[in-house]
Amino acid sequence: MGCNEVEDDLCAAGEKPFHKIMLKEFLIDKYEVSMRDYQKCVEDGACAHHWNDETCHIWNGKWGKGVLPQKYRDASKPVMCVDWSQAGKYCKWAGKRLPTEAEWEKSARGNNAFKYAWGNKPEPGCGHAVMASEKGAGCGAFSTSPIGTKPYGMSPYGVMDLAGNAWEWVSDWFDEKYYNDSPEENPAGPVTGERRVVRGGGWIDRSLMEFRASRRLGINPADSGNDIGFRCAADK
Repeated sequence: MGCNEVEDDLCAAGEKPFHKIMLKEFLIDKYEVSMRDYQKCVEDGACAHHWNDETCHIWNGKWGKGVLPQKYRDASKPVMCVDWSQAGKYCKWAGKRLPTEAEWEKSARGNNAFKYAWGNKPEPGCGHAVMASEKGAGCGAFSTSPIGTKPYGMSPYGVMDLAGNAWEWVSDWFDEKYYNDSPEENPAGPVTGERRVVRGGGWIDRSLMEFRASRRLGINPADSGNDIGFRCAADK
């Protein structure tokens, strides 16, 4: 876990040191939670939404006085503009939970601690991830893409979209220095904090920095950005 400086020259301070951990077996969703999935939770009364602008891809909604273009209402795209609390409520409703940061990273890197979900090479591009390119955000679509449409970006465990499309909430509080003394078995993050961890990079990111499997950012858990989604996990 953490940035392997032998393979990666973009290591940030919060990704060090590179260290070995042991995790108990777990299950993780193959795909990010889609708008269709999340809408079922909203209709069941267990989830809420805060979708209030065009870039949040409102489910069958409206923006201003007009109906949103269809590309912003595609139910197979990852749900966006859901804060950390609502992501957790969805996972609980689904009989699951948010993954820990360590579980997310293990799912992306396999047994070989790959730099990217698909390996140490090639560098990220639109063949592997939904990202900003010379054509524009979302590989020129100016939107996310339906989940699972980048098979070349699949992780060693068959998990999709762990790089690009949506940053993903995990359960941990963020601490840049946490890796210095995190436990060797089943690390679950600091006990308290001000920010929660997101992983994976999003459709509006261009920098190669953001799509590395060791990349970690801390975000206010009340934020619900138009590039943040999530997936769920469960104990096995």
